[in-house]
Amino acid sequence: MLVYTVITGILIFLISAIDIHSQESALPGSGNSNFINKIEYDQINNIYKFIYIGKDCTIEYKYDIERGYSFNGIKVSFKDYSFYPSYYGGVSIKDSYGREYYSWSDGVEFENKKIIIGGNYIATDWIMKTNSNSYFHFRFNIKISGKTLIINLKDLGMIDPNYRSDYSNCFSIQLDRCEDAISPVIVKIPYLTTFGILYSNDLFTSMFFDWNKTNSSQIYPENKIFSSSSVYYSQNAAYFPKTDGKYNAMEETIYLTCSPEITETFPNIPNPVSGYKNISMRNVVFDNWDEGFSRIHKRTRKLINNDCKNLWLIIHNWQNGGYDNKLPEVLPSNSDYGGDSALKSLSNYCRSKNILFSLHENYTDFYTNGIYFKNEDVGLTPDGEFIKAWKNKYGQSYLMKPSRINQYINDISSKVKMLFNTNASFIDVKAARNPSDYIDYDYRVQYAGMFKGTYENYKNVGNTLRKIHRGPVSSEGYNHFLYIGYFDDIAPQIETTDPVNSSGKSGYYLPLIVDFDLLKMHEKAMVHGLGYLERFFLKDNYWQHMGRSKDSLLIYTATEIAYGHGGFIQSNSYNYEVMANIEYNYVYPLQLLYGNSKVKKIIYHNNGKLYSLSEYIKAFPYSFDKFNSKDFLSQAIIEYENGLKIYVNRHPSRQWRVNSGNKNLKGWFNFHAVINNKKKIKKTVNNPGEIILPSSSGWFCYSPNKPTY
Repeated sequence: MLVYTVITGILIFLISAIDIHSQESALPGSGNSNFINKIEYDQINNIYKFIYIGKDCTIEYKYDIERGYSFNGIKVSFKDYSFYPSYYGGVSIKDSYGREYYSWSDGVEFENKKIIIGGNYIATDWIMKTNSNSYFHFRFNIKISGKTLIINLKDLGMIDPNYRSDYSNCFSIQLDRCEDAISPVIVKIPYLTTFGILYSNDLFTSMFFDWNKTNSSQIYPENKIFSSSSVYYSQNAAYFPKTDGKYNAMEETIYLTCSPEITETFPNIPNPVSGYKNISMRNVVFDNWDEGFSRIHKRTRKLINNDCKNLWLIIHNWQNGGYDNKLPEVLPSNSDYGGDSALKSLSNYCRSKNILFSLHENYTDFYTNGIYFKNEDVGLTPDGEFIKAWKNKYGQSYLMKPSRINQYINDISSKVKMLFNTNASFIDVKAARNPSDYIDYDYRVQYAGMFKGTYENYKNVGNTLRKIHRGPVSSEGYNHFLYIGYFDDIAPQIETTDPVNSSGKSGYYLPLIVDFDLLKMHEKAMVHGLGYLERFFLKDNYWQHMGRSKDSLLIYTATEIAYGHGGFIQSNSYNYEVMANIEYNYVYPLQLLYGNSKVKKIIYHNNGKLYSLSEYIKAFPYSFDKFNSKDFLSQAIIEYENGLKIYVNRHPSRQWRVNSGNKNLKGWFNFHAVINNKKKIKKTVNNPGEIILPSSSGWFCYSPNKPTY
């Protein structure tokens, strides 16, 4: 419903309170169905106001037509506070001579050609003119849904062949930095790896490109401090030419969301639910890097004999050329490790014990020393050069064209299935990569030079492998929020917008912010572990890490439980049997309980007080993410709809006293806690009463029902 009226010179649109948040887009949900959106026009100042009015707050996005060619024309008002979410952001163009022009460049002018007032949007058409006689013609379309301003930018093409001699191309759209923000803080969310969240004066802000709708080549985060009132917290999109020199036409959808609740600024994940989620949920991953099939067989048999069942065995080191060599060539299996007969014997044993059996494959890193290498199937840079991929002692590999991956998988992986009777699979790299890293600019392929070309092809890999192996597919983690559900399992190392190898901080040192993972990804698939121990504990040097003691395994386990992940056994941990005992006996029963249950509530504890994530950041904006701070966000309480309640203490130096409730409370309990001055790890139906969670690795879990194995 739309109501149109004019009151004292102000044009007003009242838009029915329907949240158009869709499973088809990354549009953040409002979190509240009881609101009104409206658009007002201030004739005196030539400003359109896009307004959210709800019981929780009122937020205004003011669009100034005079500066409406860039994001500088948008200002946010919340209570008595106003700021620019993007001060200089906008379209940047390149003329036929390669000269670059930004919205703020000298010699650039903007002409407003048209204003379109639609049913629920305002659109303005602009000509960006340069002093080199070049120009660019584009549309700036704005509408509001809940607390989100939806901005569409589109290249409208040449006006007239005689208008100007040179029509330019868009080479970037910068979301830039905020300005006039009060004490801005960049909040980096675990597993949200492509942009940060701005916190300033009780308000959270996200601004990002819809990765499902982009025509750009690359989308990367930019997070850094500019001044006391300005930070870069968002993204930039880049357009690069294809090998024929032509650019793709600019078209982008951008979501700008402001809210006093940080979770309302998170993107929706419009991915399917894994078709093998229940199978993944009922298994613990045995991630194996041993050299020798008889050794793997012996270790797997030992786990089974120790009553560690329901395993998903992933063998990484088996290929005929050795690990990460000659790829995608893998067959026959490595003769130094026992060859095909030994690997078949292991497969048959796994089948007899109902173990999922999968072998590591890689269809990204294309090695010139392999029998499958073809020049025509290598991805190209805009200059027509081979795109480099992984490099190791065997040499430099190159990017396999994303558009050719499925053909190679159907050929090679089908042979793997036939030879070794696999019933699951593992694909390296795919779910780890931001598609921006591996764009093929070969003009002859579909979606050449586009983010979507790589993204669509990488997503499709999961379904291809499912059909071949008739079972679940696992992949490497990093940017896996983009792929969750398209793959059935991930090795989900904890990352933010700062890569571990550049920030010097890994999952262990990051705040225990579980909201994005549990609220947005948990329902899509059951993932296992937190990535490899050496990456989880990484700080200053990749090869110097923790993970070599039972204490470090308990830290890892406590974190897994907080994030709602499944059990993970790493063969090259300090003691795989000890890790198996912990993961199978204490994580596995929990994954059966929380795997298909929705999260009801997430709260955080600090010094006797409880906070939502938003409240915690507002209370401790400069210390919530500081590992050595007493206010480091590291004590979480997660409640699920099925009654499961979990307490996790990951604070590096503080214990946490927890009262488990009425001593007569019946149910099932799982904990690593201090009882009578001794650390205990235990499952029981007897309520332990008041307990103390030890620093770094404490957990306490209560369920009204025992898990069903």
